[in-house]
Amino acid sequence: MKKLQERNVGIDVNSLILGALLHDIGRSVTHDISHGVIGSIIAKEEGFPDKICLLIERHVGAGLTLEEAREFGLPERAYVPVSMEEKILAAVDNLAFGDRLVAKEDFVKDIERKFDSGEVAQRFFALYEEVSNMLGEDLSVVVRGESAFGQAL
Repeated sequence: MKKLQERNVGIDVNSLILGALLHDIGRSVTHDISHGVIGSIIAKEEGFPDKICLLIERHVGAGLTLEEAREFGLPERAYVPVSMEEKILAAVDNLAFGDRLVAKEDFVKDIERKFDSGEVAQRFFALYEEVSNMLGEDLSVVVRGESAFGQAL
């Protein structure tokens, strides 16, 4: 967070932290791609503000387009991260492989294995680069605590 604040990236730190803590709450019901939507519903029922619900809903992958949402049988709307907080959460979540945070090379290999290098893969890579550019440093280096400045997000 400090790194983003130092670069004057306007983010709502409290919402990002809360979204990070709650983003996988839908996994209490399912482990499929709908966990974001289900988690958002749970959060809304518990009285969380829309901003938090959208963080939960839009964190899956690099977001889902309207067409992809239809293919997965989700409510028909786009689930692509829009706010800076949504983009950061989705990008960082993509680096979590079980209980470890991976390097960019492992992230790239995983995405290419899953999606070749098509449109979906390009969306993952664009999100990664956008957040890295916000940080002024490679995202995976920062989140793994290997930043030259010794600070995580």
